[in-house]
Amino acid sequence: MMDTNDDPIVKANKAWKIIGITTLTIAVGFYLYVQGSHYGTLTSLSKKTSPYAASVYGQLVLIPLCAFFYAYTFHILNLNYHKKRLLRIPSLYELHLPSDNSLMKKARIMTALLIFIVPLFSLGHCYQKSLKGTIYLKESCTDNKCTTRWSAGTTESLTKFSKFSEIFNDGNKYRFDGQITYFPGWQPWTALIFIMAVVRLWYRALSVLLKKANKIQY
Repeated sequence: MMDTNDDPIVKANKAWKIIGITTLTIAVGFYLYVQGSHYGTLTSLSKKTSPYAASVYGQLVLIPLCAFFYAYTFHILNLNYHKKRLLRIPSLYELHLPSDNSLMKKARIMTALLIFIVPLFSLGHCYQKSLKGTIYLKESCTDNKCTTRWSAGTTESLTKFSKFSEIFNDGNKYRFDGQITYFPGWQPWTALIFIMAVVRLWYRALSVLLKKANKIQY
């Protein structure tokens, strides 16, 4: 008889829990930091990092993390597709209760709500916040004195494009919120495309969770 610890499905479910908790922790951490809180999980970010700059970092981290997480969630839901809807997704909490226990059902509902709302909401919040940041352009420098002009707001972020050639060399002069290198126009639109890809993965996973199985096992 195969030990449950050697069961590949059990191993996959355990791996999903680790990935899920990690994703939720990072997503909540970025949300709090972008809101202006320097407390929480993002110890690698300096307190001098502005919430607007953090929103750009949040996109760079959360887009690949959420894409992997929802793709893996889709895989896990397919592995458990023969079960009832709530039983297809592992609980993030080790309650060691029967699957039909009311507390276990509530834990699975809470798990579903957390994984399908928190990461995507945090990612969307980071993107929305980044569109309100200030983009600085260093125009000229003489005797260590530089003049700058800036633009801010959603319209400028999405319509003011840097030269495409600057993406591939060190000549980019744009700075986001005066802190990090930024590519106006190209960067927010590229991020939006990747976010839509994440939303597609999210939708595929949610569809499997909600779809009725042909044969239900308990």
